[in-house]
Amino acid sequence: MKRQLTLRNLLFVCIFLVALALTAMIFHNFRETLQPPLPDPRPKDIDLSLKEVVLTSTQEETSSWQLNAESADFNLQSKSGKLKNIRMIFFNAEKGNMELTADAGEVEGETSNLRAMGNVVLHGAEDGTLYADDLEYVQKESLIRTDSRVRIVSERMELRGQGLRYQTHSRFFQILNNVEAQIYGNTGKK
Repeated sequence: MKRQLTLRNLLFVCIFLVALALTAMIFHNFRETLQPPLPDPRPKDIDLSLKEVVLTSTQEETSSWQLNAESADFNLQSKSGKLKNIRMIFFNAEKGNMELTADAGEVEGETSNLRAMGNVVLHGAEDGTLYADDLEYVQKESLIRTDSRVRIVSERMELRGQGLRYQTHSRFFQILNNVEAQIYGNTGKK
């Protein structure tokens, strides 16, 4: 009878030690996976990454535009940056402000030119709303331009065409090619 008890105790101790070793090994492996991963390295051409960026252009002590972006990656050598989820306000005290939004953008530091890409919408105070896949703002000329398809919608008309030149100060625009227009009167479309 004592022999059986001893074998049982020895078997119990062996099972206990194996279970303890398995538990220690599982705990050690599980703990290693809980360590936080290292951040992704920046691309080689990016020197500075920022979140919630605000850039403002001032001319003659008056702000001409303000650019907000969710994030920005800058190359300090080329003075350029790639922006995500942009919102740009063009200030105009006489004609009202305009707002440009897009999924992404690129800014050139030396000229302050901006290229907006993806779901581009330009909304003016009374001018209606312009839709395009991409637009470029040329700072020196206060000009918005594109060679892509555009659509302009207002209360009284809808214009479509290929290419655009739009002066931000005067609010004059020109659709360059393949212009289609729908004009709405008091009774509907004409």
